[in-house]
Amino acid sequence: MDPDTKFPKLKWAQRAECLLMTVELADCENVAIDVNEDKNTLIFSAQSGGSKYGFDMELFDKVVKDESKWNTKGRNVILNISKKDKEQEEWWPRLTKDKVKNQ
Repeated sequence: MDPDTKFPKLKWAQRAECLLMTVELADCENVAIDVNEDKNTLIFSAQSGGSKYGFDMELFDKVVKDESKWNTKGRNVILNISKKDKEQEEWWPRLTKDKVKNQ
């Protein structure tokens, strides 16, 4: 990632079968989202108000790219990331593989 890239405000929730993420960026442009099934990573980048925003995070468990989708809605980018193990008894205790808090 570019050192000038800022981490956007992010909210997330989950269901047994998917992750629901909301990236709060007003009037964003050049939105690029990629889900990598092999590395279990989510890569996001966009521009808003002349600033670059983005993140590259390793998710807690496996996800399915073909069943995942996202949409830009005015002030937010909404992501619906499909989990691979939909029958898992316990939900993810956190979003990322590491137990660290993103700044």
